[in-house]
Amino acid sequence: MHSKDLQAETSGRESGVDRSIPSATVPTVMGLNDNLDFMGRQLHVQTENMKSPAMCILTQVFSNGRVVFSTKSEYPPDVLESQDSSRIEGLMRDQHYRVMNKIREQKKNPGSS
Repeated sequence: MHSKDLQAETSGRESGVDRSIPSATVPTVMGLNDNLDFMGRQLHVQTENMKSPAMCILTQVFSNGRVVFSTKSEYPPDVLESQDSSRIEGLMRDQHYRVMNKIREQKKNPGSS
């Protein structure tokens, strides 16, 4: 990967845990955001902690403000029981980086799915 690609891929990253606002059901975890250059287009990858009622992690990929890909995963039962914000943040990061790696693989191998 070229340094220009790495810079484009990591620009705009914001992440963290907001523990200032307690939640009755699931701890509050802020989202993850990254920008990627993909075949001449700027993509924005955003992963959010979707609390009540969805109780899932949602990752969306945007191009020019439009969603071009979306995936979500429900919280494992033990996460709901434990109220562990670090576990939720880990699940969010795992999903976020899986999507980003999928985009990078498509960039390397444009004909594959």
